[in-house]
Amino acid sequence: MRDLLERLPLDPVNLEATASAIATAVDQLTKDGNVAKLEGHLTDRLQAMFGPRLAVQPTLGFASSKPDELIRAVRLFFDEARRRSISDTSLGSANFIYLGLLLEALSQQRLDEEFIATLVAVQEPEAHLHVTLQRHLFRYLLRTGPSLILTTHSPHIAAVAPVRSFIVLRATESGTTGATTAALPVSNEEAADLERYLDVSRAEVLFASAVVLVEGLAELYILPALAEAAGFDLDAYGTVVASVHGTDFKPYRALLGPKGLNTPHVVITDGDAARDKRGRREAGLKRGANLHPEGARRTALLDQIAALPETQEASYQTTRAPLAAELQNIGVYVGAQTLETDLCSMFGEEIIQAFRELNGNAGAIGDVSRRVANELNVIIDPDVRKKMLKRIGDLGKGRFAQRLAAHIARVDLDARIRSEAQIADDVPLDEQALRRLGTASYLFLAMERISRAARGTPLLTGHAAPHGSGAGQRCRLVTPSSRSSTACTPGSGPPFSTTATSFCGPVPEAGRRAPPSPGSPTCSRHRSRPSAAWPASPTPTRRPRRSAAASSAAACVPKGGSPAPPCTHSA
Repeated sequence: MRDLLERLPLDPVNLEATASAIATAVDQLTKDGNVAKLEGHLTDRLQAMFGPRLAVQPTLGFASSKPDELIRAVRLFFDEARRRSISDTSLGSANFIYLGLLLEALSQQRLDEEFIATLVAVQEPEAHLHVTLQRHLFRYLLRTGPSLILTTHSPHIAAVAPVRSFIVLRATESGTTGATTAALPVSNEEAADLERYLDVSRAEVLFASAVVLVEGLAELYILPALAEAAGFDLDAYGTVVASVHGTDFKPYRALLGPKGLNTPHVVITDGDAARDKRGRREAGLKRGANLHPEGARRTALLDQIAALPETQEASYQTTRAPLAAELQNIGVYVGAQTLETDLCSMFGEEIIQAFRELNGNAGAIGDVSRRVANELNVIIDPDVRKKMLKRIGDLGKGRFAQRLAAHIARVDLDARIRSEAQIADDVPLDEQALRRLGTASYLFLAMERISRAARGTPLLTGHAAPHGSGAGQRCRLVTPSSRSSTACTPGSGPPFSTTATSFCGPVPEAGRRAPPSPGSPTCSRHRSRPSAAWPASPTPTRRPRRSAAASSAAACVPKGGSPAPPCTHSA
């Protein structure tokens, strides 16, 4: 403020008159006996303190009577009556005002050509500011003033920043690392779409340690519930589930990819394997293939997808599984059909209960119960499936997912998975175990990858073994105390991934089921998982539920994923 005032070319005659008027006002004030008494007390005390050698005559006044110093006494008020000063404002408003004064001073210095260029650095301007003021302030800073560096933790500010202006700093064991979006490999139109996409809620992806990209609202509720049931606190580890509100993941992958923010992330998308009204099928695999970073492999994958047998054919599952597994190696997890039907194999009872709570009609509840059962059949009736999805759609997929998420979050997930995959209590729930969860497996595999990226541990850590690193250690599991260890290298994919021909599991103990040999099926506790996209047998029969006591006699049936060779065991 002082710098701005001292730059003003003030009229000296007006200053003299102002100083005289102030002196008159001060004289008027000191006519009050109490003021004169205070001056006398101060004079006596200071003379006693300093002695006769240092003359001190304290006098009260508003400002110096010297005209050239008068300007320094000017104060900034925030109302016309000059009653509210900076000390009367909030801390946020005071910071706001200081920034305004600083920018005005810089503007005057530029006009006076005191420097060639200006770079303004602002640290966390969001402190103590209302969220709408944060956005308004940053928009102002962007369109006016000098070059700007601004540090922030506010998604409100990030939401209005140009998408190619971000630099994200991360603390690592080797020091601070940075990633920038300056060279983001997207078109100008896609960049503009990203800027519109990054509203307040989605701008959290800029600050995330890991991101799960999903299609819509239902996944936004279901995936955090799955993580909660697994004991994975997403907020604690900076993990964000973000919906792209559609199926075009390409620009968002670019934003989070190695030429952007370089943030660990996965894509979860519906399989849409069955033919739609226009005769199109395998839309999910095609979406995933189009996200492959290598053009030649992208084309080859699309050709292989086009050549897949129909979903009702016996060879469909084993032909499709390697393609889905390859996409998982690039972080794209494709379901069988759609989220609600894919969840029936693991959470059928929860789906029925959630629907019952939202729709009390007995007929509608019965319909949904029968249609959940349809998803457990070896061969799926597509018409029955459509009716189930219509019932849920009538409620609203997002509303239904809200209620279903509450039930899923309370599930004992460790026990549920062990029951579904027929795994003993003291055996780690590794990636291979998650692959045995049928149509729901892709959700668990995606969250497994994100868990390892965000917190360095498997999704289900109750009996988890440490994660290794380096050659031959991408997947490492150690069996319980003093038993043999198992190690494998899951193909040539990135860390935390396993190819369709890899298996990593514990060395079997005496009397325990051994890992499957090449070409052999894995085992199911009580029912097959296939949908129209997961046929295991041409016979349209349903397997009855079995009790836990009968689980030891469960028959082996083909499950999701292709047969895989075991790891090499070493004592």
